[in-house]
Amino acid sequence: MPLKSISLGPGTLTITIGEAPGTELNVACLVEAFTVSWNKEKVDDTHRLCGDVLVGKTTYDAVAKGTFDQDLDDPAGLLYATWEHKGETAGFVYVPNTVAASQVTGTLVLDPLDFGGSVEDDNLQSDFEWACVGEPVLAAVVTP
Repeated sequence: MPLKSISLGPGTLTITIGEAPGTELNVACLVEAFTVSWNKEKVDDTHRLCGDVLVGKTTYDAVAKGTFDQDLDDPAGLLYATWEHKGETAGFVYVPNTVAASQVTGTLVLDPLDFGGSVEDDNLQSDFEWACVGEPVLAAVVTP
């Protein structure tokens, strides 16, 4: 299969806060950057006098990070939601490119987005890094 370049967008990002109807936020138009990445923690190997090596344990945890435009003018939007629901978990579904048809789903812990910026900013934005709960799942997009 020949290699091809895949760009960010057009895609989708939905964040679901709680289980009540209307708690799904479609925030794709606020996304400048969004990635799900893994942090690796490895305990050092232990060497024994006899020459054996006890391999240190490796663990992984995932984070969602990136940059959102601040939707200051929308009390029902993402900025307000992260302030109202800080520390709570939220489900997410991320499709970086609808043509490529791959998605990541999972649960994250909301931290409040930054409010404001500087006069040099063209647009008010918030960088974020949210911890994932459990392991996010990478899969092909299933269309109905």
